Amino acid sequence: MRSPSTPRTATLVGLAAAGSSMAFSWNPTYWGDEAASIMSAQRSLPSLFELVQRVDAVHGLYYLFLHFWIGLFGISEFAVRFPSAIAVGVTAAGIVVLARRFSSNRVALIAGLACIALPRFTYMGLEARAYGPSAAVAVWLTVLLIALVQSRAQRWQYWAGYALLAAFGIWLFLYLALLLVVHGAYLLLDRRSRALRRPWAIASASAVFACAPVIVAAIFERDQIAFLSTQPLSPDGIFVTPWFGTIFVAVIAWALIVLAIVTALRRRSHRQSRLTLLAALWLIIPAAILMATTLALLPIYSVRYLSFATPAAALLIGLGVDALGRRYLRWIAIALLVGSIAPTWLFQRGEFAKDGGSDWRQVSEWMSQNASAGDGVYFDASTKPSQRPRLGMHLYPAGYAGLVDVALEAPFDSRPGLWDSVYQLDQTRAALASVHTLWVIDMTDSTVQRSSDQAHTLVGDGFRLTNTTSLHRTTIYEYTR
Repeated sequence: MRSPSTPRTATLVGLAAAGSSMAFSWNPTYWGDEAASIMSAQRSLPSLFELVQRVDAVHGLYYLFLHFWIGLFGISEFAVRFPSAIAVGVTAAGIVVLARRFSSNRVALIAGLACIALPRFTYMGLEARAYGPSAAVAVWLTVLLIALVQSRAQRWQYWAGYALLAAFGIWLFLYLALLLVVHGAYLLLDRRSRALRRPWAIASASAVFACAPVIVAAIFERDQIAFLSTQPLSPDGIFVTPWFGTIFVAVIAWALIVLAIVTALRRRSHRQSRLTLLAALWLIIPAAILMATTLALLPIYSVRYLSFATPAAALLIGLGVDALGRRYLRWIAIALLVGSIAPTWLFQRGEFAKDGGSDWRQVSEWMSQNASAGDGVYFDASTKPSQRPRLGMHLYPAGYAGLVDVALEAPFDSRPGLWDSVYQLDQTRAALASVHTLWVIDMTDSTVQRSSDQAHTLVGDGFRLTNTTSLHRTTIYEYTR
């Protein structure tokens, strides 16, 4: 039962979660996934609709929202990541409301605070992707389900609302469909909910039917995630990185989660045990389905895809802390958890926190200070698409103003793919003829042979290497004719 203080607690926790996510969100340089979001959102609407018919249909709704958002607020890191921070706040507030429907204010507050602190939440809040918003939908869809279950609501209008919110969530992030499996499992295991299984099934089927276009598109576009086959399942990828970030956080969190489940098994009739059941199903079932599908059919498991299950981890941690019984033990557990998480929170807000050290902003700043209008620029295209230095030109364009992009064949917004179409260096001789100075921007890793090949090609065209500059993970070569 909800107490009069629940709305106030939920609001305060939500504001704290949003504020924690916003803090220093402008500091990390953008990376490849965010480049896909921003560049897609910068397209005209016809170009965007053409894109999602070929690739990234599962992100189409988020790209559409971001199209209008950046039209109003621009593409600064703070502005673009702001909606994700708000979504984390909405998620935290929902966790408090959900926990309070089964348990005490203390459990609700601790679970809400866990939402503020867990590394996956703090990462979602500074990521220009749909993971934060999808987690918010997941929580509030579950709040709605529990409200319907506890009130024994069978009127079709209420379940139509459930179907609409579920459909919106699946359009926002396809894997949110797995939450319907969680809800179904909970209703099957909760004997008090027997009368509601039929309206739930109809509502869920209606939601899935409404999402048929994006589901079919995802099947045809499945080659997009073929790269996941190079990322085999590992204990770290199953137990640590999906929610907890580091082994230290994971050990403490899993200990509390196991304690919560054991406590619930010992007192099955307790109202709070139903919250433990719901949260355990929410945490385990989506991960198990993704792992089983990856092992048996095709690779679809990624730690980021389980972001919408992070609220379940927060709920179980809150229940585990409460199960410790004595106040001083609870405070010790909270202190250990916060202390182990603090370094991750700080790291996530470092300049080079994204994708192993993305430094596109720093490269742009260096180019603005050293390159001149009319110079040429060539970007290494041998790395995986999401790490290619040329993406930085679209996210931080100031440093490239007035430069000649010698390898550009077709810009990204004129074609039905995520990225620019480019020529190889040896195909750029016509464009090279018009420049006196050429800047070659490479990923630093494994560039020895590549830079040698580039130098050979450019020397043959009358250039000589006059300067080399190494930044965080980028090497910039200056060639002069």
